[in-house]
Parts: sequence; C-alpha cells; structure tokens
Amino acid sequence: MHCVIQNLSKSYSAGFTLGPIDMSIGPGEIVGLLGSNGAGKTSLIRLLLGVLKPDTGAVHLMGVNVRDQYLARRWIGYLDEEPIHYDWMKIKWLARFYSSYYPNWDNSQFTNQLEAFSLDQSTKVGHLSKGNKIRLGFALALAHSPRLLLLDEPTSGLDPMARVEILDAMAHYTDTHSEVSVLFSSHITTDLERICNRAVILEHGRVISDDQIKTASRREGTSHLTRTPTLEEELLNALASAQIQ
Repeated sequence: MHCVIQNLSKSYSAGFTLGPIDMSIGPGEIVGLLGSNGAGKTSLIRLLLGVLKPDTGAVHLMGVNVRDQYLARRWIGYLDEEPIHYDWMKIKWLARFYSSYYPNWDNSQFTNQLEAFSLDQSTKVGHLSKGNKIRLGFALALAHSPRLLLLDEPTSGLDPMARVEILDAMAHYTDTHSEVSVLFSSHITTDLERICNRAVILEHGRVISDDQIKTASRREGTSHLTRTPTLEEELLNALASAQIQ
C-alpha cells in the first residue's frame, strides 16, 4: 500500500477527538472523503501532510513516516480551495519559488499542465479568477510527480464548467499515472462520484463507512425499487445511522 494509516488519533482542547483511524490507500485508488462540518476531514488531511502531530499512531507513505518531512512530503501533492496566496507574483516566479522545495520538480510537467489550462506564465496570481487559481494550484501540486495527492475541497465555490474541467484533468492524470493515490474531500457528492472509486465517511472523528462507490453508470437500467442508492443517499443514511447509535 502507498499510504498506510495506523491507530491515528488527535485530540483538541475543545473536546473533539479524531480517531483512532486505521485505513490504507493503494496505488491507483481515488478515495472520496465525506462527512458533516467538523467531522474531522481537514484534520485528517493535515495529519497526512505531517502538518499536525498525532497523539497516537502514524502515517506511512511508501514506507516512510510522513513526520520525516523531507523524505515523505516530497512525494505528497496538496491542493485546497484557497491554494495560492502570493498575489503579487507572476506564475513563472511562483514556479521558481515552489521548485526550490522539491528536488524532483519537473518543469515540463508544470508547463504542460499550464498549457492544458490555457494559463500564461507571465500573468500575476492576483489577476487570476478563483477557478484559474485552482487550476494553477493543481499544476503546482503535480509538478513534482507526487505519489499521494491530497485534495481538501478544491472544487468548492467553482462554477460547474470549472469543476468539470478540473475533475477531468485530475481523472486524466491518475489514469496515466497508475502509481498515484488520491484522497479527495468534498461536500459535492456528484464530484466524488465522477472520479472516485471508494468513499470514506467520517462523523464525530470516526470512520463510519468505507465502501466502493457505485457509480451512476452502474445504476443505469435498474428499476426504481431496486436501483443502487446515490453517494449522497449513502452519506445521509450513514450519518443518520451514526446519530441513532
């Protein structure tokens, strides 16, 4: 397994505790991470990044503990809904800045992704729309050929066309790089259904469901009485069951 999470937990002074969590993400898997606000999705992603220190357990990426920042984070790509904050920089300057942190930076990969998104390297970051900032963030996240891609609600607030373009680019990248594992958190279940093959649902800091996603194409042709539930329906059912327990 590319990414192995063992007995991972993190407690906060406000009383919230994430975990303990045990799960793994294999190469080629795109795992959707769902849950209500405050369920622990962002905390889990930050633990996987090595930004947060766990109280117990560990996260290993390609056999290396992610707390070993140099060895592990060079293999991690990260993107959230507010990825770029250097508005005064031109894209080409930002790329030079980022590349200094990654010994495996591939400028041709970065340039190719920019061209696919029709982004001009001479443009200042502050002149980009939110959708183009996400496109740029995606290009930056892929430029060092990560083995684990962590996406924290990157399509939130985007218009449908921008979301589809970014999701399709992500699907194309993972289709052509079978060694990559992805963890993708979102409240937009249709986005996850579009590209993910597995869904993990968190509630109150615990994993309450971890199943393969039954895509829309697999639901086609079934009767109303026997059709497979959508991912949104599965999420609501799982959250309702957790509240009853």
